[in-house]
Amino acid sequence: MPKETFINLPEAKKEKIFAVLKDEFSKKPFNEVKIATIVEKLGIARGSFYQYFENLQDSYFTILDKETIDIHQLFAKIYADSKHELNKALAAYGKQVANNIFDTGSYPIYKHRYLYWTDDLNKNWYASHKTHIDHFRQIEGAHGIDAEKIHFLKSVVHGLVKRIFTENLTKKEFLEKYNKHIIWIEKELSNGTNNSANDGANDDTNNGTNNGTNNVTNNGADRKSFRCNVPLLGRGTWSKAAAGKNTWR
Repeated sequence: MPKETFINLPEAKKEKIFAVLKDEFSKKPFNEVKIATIVEKLGIARGSFYQYFENLQDSYFTILDKETIDIHQLFAKIYADSKHELNKALAAYGKQVANNIFDTGSYPIYKHRYLYWTDDLNKNWYASHKTHIDHFRQIEGAHGIDAEKIHFLKSVVHGLVKRIFTENLTKKEFLEKYNKHIIWIEKELSNGTNNSANDGANDDTNNGTNNGTNNVTNNGADRKSFRCNVPLLGRGTWSKAAAGKNTWR
């Protein structure tokens, strides 16, 4: 995050710095941007840069916060705004992701973020945005959402977003693929649930000894948790089972 000195700058000066940062990080991936170029364009001493930011990475995160939206945090917000109706949230999510990438003038920054993101950037990004991450986890816990299922969904979307830049997808093409992926996931998980129920109807009593290879797990003990995967993508309501575990009905 920028230092207090930067935050207290006059708005006009801050906007000038933002403009230079946006220009540099739009033209090049992070590892090719140089502080020397930034301070030269701003007409300031190198020492002034460090009065505003801890380092180059700090300035990069600052422009990312201003010009882009983290898709994981975006989902948490949309899910909350939709009153925790997952079907509604997923429909809005794909459209909002597309709007942010294609319609805000920040396409090049998104491109460099998704094509040249590194483990080091990822580690420091999450360290500097811990509050947002904690908030998302609180939402997960408060509404009985299985975190692993949400991470799976996010990984699907992340992969699709990256394909925008590797395959030069248009906004329309991205949305078509997004909707297909959501439908496929629902369909496959629904089929898996039906097969699990038909092939292993006695799992709850025989602990999966019959047709064990066709069940969700070898002993069938997780059949109920697997069935939750389908509603993750938009069916049913969360409830508490007698044993205190989250279930979907």
